[in-house]
Parts: sequence; structure tokens; C-alpha cells
Amino acid sequence: MEEQETISICVRTLLANGFMLKKAFRTPLYVRTPLYVSLDLERCDEFGVLVPYQVIICLDNLSPKVLDRVVYEAEKRGCRPIFVVDGHMPGQISFSRDDFLQRLGGPILCWSVLEPGFAELLSSLGQNQLPAGLQGKPDKLFEDAVRDALQFIFCSRVAQYGHQRLFEALPDGVAFPQRDTMVLYDCKACEGGYFISLDDVRQFGSYVKDFEQRYESLIGSPYAFLVLSHSFTNSPESLQTRAKQMFRECKVQLVAVTTSELVATIGLFAEFPNHMPQVAAFLSRARGSIMASMPSSGREGDVRSTSSLRRLGKGSLLYEEYRNLDPISIDYGILEKARQIAVIPCGFGWDDVRT
Repeated sequence: MEEQETISICVRTLLANGFMLKKAFRTPLYVRTPLYVSLDLERCDEFGVLVPYQVIICLDNLSPKVLDRVVYEAEKRGCRPIFVVDGHMPGQISFSRDDFLQRLGGPILCWSVLEPGFAELLSSLGQNQLPAGLQGKPDKLFEDAVRDALQFIFCSRVAQYGHQRLFEALPDGVAFPQRDTMVLYDCKACEGGYFISLDDVRQFGSYVKDFEQRYESLIGSPYAFLVLSHSFTNSPESLQTRAKQMFRECKVQLVAVTTSELVATIGLFAEFPNHMPQVAAFLSRARGSIMASMPSSGREGDVRSTSSLRRLGKGSLLYEEYRNLDPISIDYGILEKARQIAVIPCGFGWDDVRT
């Protein structure tokens, strides 16, 4: 299963980057080793000329005989093979899976969020309604759709944590937006909107504490706890209160995210893929987030850059979102409120260039 997922992600990411798949070869299933997939690809360069590529996704170490055959086949097409393999291959162009995907701008884990009907699908499932043509329970399908959306936004793996342990009280999943950051989340499919109660906050807090007890020594503490639903019946003031109660409960920020906010964020990153993944940007869009609740500092220099706005272009989604953000300096808005920071005294010159 993991091997198939690796192949699918690599192929999907290559296609999304303009490569055209001409032919694919995979080691037959009855051949135990070595397992590899050879992809014959083409891509237009800046002059419109088709350039051939040969990408070899290695699931095992290739023997010298197999390696010679692969190199020979690639040279017949007029290209050098590119190996995606764990470990270095002397004399060959080789990358680890993660490095290969990052050079392509990050992995494309799922297509579904870019399909025209995804927004409507997510909205219906978030209201615990089963769209026509689908089978299954709306709440479970909503969890699957949210997983796909978070994988696209965070550009990283999302594990449906609660699905794996059916007899334990656990959140629906955990996402890893960045190497040293993780986010727990819970989906609430509810017709008419979901109300986050104090009991919910206590339940979410117990999820966080249980997770930290099991995994904090290995992978650290969660950065935030996301609650995702079609809408929330709490007032903005109530959501802020729940966020504060959650922080007192477990020192983790509570973030309420609607399906419309999720879809808007997908649209933002689809329009500006170079900004993926941006955890703070995603969280700042959601109700109850730290960024949304920050007061303006009023300090000199905390002025929104008009030149940056001009570069974004009026009318774009990113322009409108950036224009509505509070003008807060990064040191006041983030660094002064961050945990797990060490300060080392040192002497150096300082010049505030007013970025």
C-alpha cells in the first residue's frame, strides 16, 4: 500500500508540473526484487521544444545488471535517467523521494480538491447531507474530504488518527504542516451549524493531553486544534471565549474552520502555489485563531506595505485577504507570543530597515 502511494504521489506531482507521461513500466508482481517503476516523460522547455525525461522510482536497490539496462534504455531515448531512491547512487542523478517532490514544488497528494464540484460536496457533507450519487455515511465522507483538503493546504501527510483506533476517544486526525509542527483536528458534520460548547472544549483538551502523554517526547506538542464544520452557531465573541478556555485547558489554540473558509484557502493556494504551505496564513483565515484575535500594536513601523499590495494586484484573492489583515509587526504578533524560544545574549549592530 505504501509503495503504491509513493508511485501515485510522484506521478501526480509530475503531471501537475507539466510533464506528459508517454509510457510506464513496472516490475511484474511475480518478480520479487528489484521493484521499480520506469516513467517515460516529455516536457516542453521555454522554447517549446519537447525534452525527454526518464524517471525511475526505485522501491528496492537496483542490481548492477538492472541498473545498466535502465541506463541503456534511457540513453536510447536521448536522456539520462533520474532515480528516485533512498540512498545515493554514485555516477547517477538521484534524489530521495522527499527531495524529488520538493524540487517539483511539493507533493500533490490528491486531485479531488481542485475538481469543480468539491466546494459543493464539502458543503453538503459538512451539513451531514449525502450528495446524490454517493454512498456511505455523510459524516465519514466529510472526514475523508477534510483530509484531502488539509493535505492540499498543508502540502504534507494527514493521518486519520481516529479511524485507526475505533475503540478509543480520539480526534479525527493529525496533520503535519511543517517538519516541527503538527495540528490535531476534529470534523463535525452538522445540519444547521455546529455549536462549540464548554464540554466540547474539555473533550478537545483531553484529546490534546492524551496525545502529548503518548507522543510529546517523540514528536512534540500540537500547534493548534482545528474544529471543522459547515458553519458554527457560536457568535464571534463566543468563539473567542472558547479559544481562551481551550488555551487554559491545554495550552493549545482552538481554531474553528468553516467549509467555506477551507474552500477559499484552497482557492488562494491554487492561485498562488508558491505560498504553500503557509500554516499561519491558513490559521489566520479561521475564526478564533491567534492571528485573528491579536490587537493592533499601534507602534510606529507597523504599517502595511503598499508596495507589496501593488505587487499582488487588485482583485486577486490574496490581495483582498492581505488588505484586510491587521498591520502587526512579526516580532509583536508572533515572536513575543511564541513558546519554546531561547534567547542568547550577544552584541551586534542593529539597523531597522523597515521592511
